[in-house]
Amino acid sequence: MRLFLALPLLLAAAISLAGDEKPIPAPPDKLYHRELSTDWLWAIERLRILPRPGEIRTTEGLTAGVTDIYELQPAETAQIEKALSEYDAALLQKTAKWETEMKELRAEYEAKVIAALPQAKQAEAKKVLDFTHAKWITPSEREGKFRNEFAARAKAFREATKDKSLEDKADGQETIARWVKAERAKLRKEDVDLIFAVRACLSPDAAEKLDKFDRYKLAQAQAQEQQPDPAKKDNANK
Repeated sequence: MRLFLALPLLLAAAISLAGDEKPIPAPPDKLYHRELSTDWLWAIERLRILPRPGEIRTTEGLTAGVTDIYELQPAETAQIEKALSEYDAALLQKTAKWETEMKELRAEYEAKVIAALPQAKQAEAKKVLDFTHAKWITPSEREGKFRNEFAARAKAFREATKDKSLEDKADGQETIARWVKAERAKLRKEDVDLIFAVRACLSPDAAEKLDKFDRYKLAQAQAQEQQPDPAKKDNANK
């Protein structure tokens, strides 16, 4: 697929080189949809799974801690546990500092991106970028909060119904199921409302182009296409 997309660019470069004029490189296609640098991905992965203090780990096949291979006294175990907890807290502080520095770096280069846009679109672009950056949260963080809340409700349900009848337990399970359904609907509505708010930051032409990247809108369109046409169904039954 990549080779197919690259062929027009290679052809354009070859034609330019055949002439007398210096070739002008074509702008890259899909600037924000290309793969990230593997060096960047590897660097992030190294930070994410860096062995913890006292952890013995190979690339594949072996993960253990010093507490797993040595006989320790309770006081020694407690001392190691304290050190690990303090390490986690210090690591979180480092991460927060790095996130702040990365946002500052992004702002520096985002100013360059905005400056490269047509002047009439620069204020609008800055408005939508500032808005979406402020609202952004990782999918794993949002899902984690949902799972934590679900786990807490499930635990409370088990404790409250351990001596109850099967009928009472079934009612409790139905209550949890309704909560899950309602919470999922709430999260989806938040996504949709946010997309509408993003569109409101844009001019009509830009908003129309943005719709092509709205997965919810695309999903709805695909669902409508898959639904059988009532008229065709009636004709088939005749």
